[in-house]
Amino acid sequence: MNKQIEITEINDVVKKVQPSITEFMTFRQGAKYLGLSSSTLYKLTSANKITYWKPGGKLVYFRKEDLDKYLWQNKICSESEIAETASRHVSESKRQKDKVNG
Repeated sequence: MNKQIEITEINDVVKKVQPSITEFMTFRQGAKYLGLSSSTLYKLTSANKITYWKPGGKLVYFRKEDLDKYLWQNKICSESEIAETASRHVSESKRQKDKVNG
C-alpha cells in the first residue's frame, strides 16, 4: 500500500513538471511542443512541410512522432563527424579501386 502511494505521488510530480502529451496534439499544443509561434506552424502546415491531420476538415492535429520527426530532420554534423565520414568514404573508395585493379 505504501508503494502505491509513492508511485501516485511520483506520477503527480511528473505531471506537474511535464504536461502529459497524448498521441495526438492540438495545433496550440503542437506549436508549444515545437517551441514555434502559431504563425510559423501555420506556415509549415500550409506548405505541407510538416505532417498534420484534419479529421473533421477544420481542426488541425499532430501526432507526437510526426513532430519529433520534424525536429530531428536537417542534422548539421560537427567537424569531427564530417572528418570521420570523409575518412570512411576514402577507405571504401580505395578498397573498391583495389578490387577492380587487383
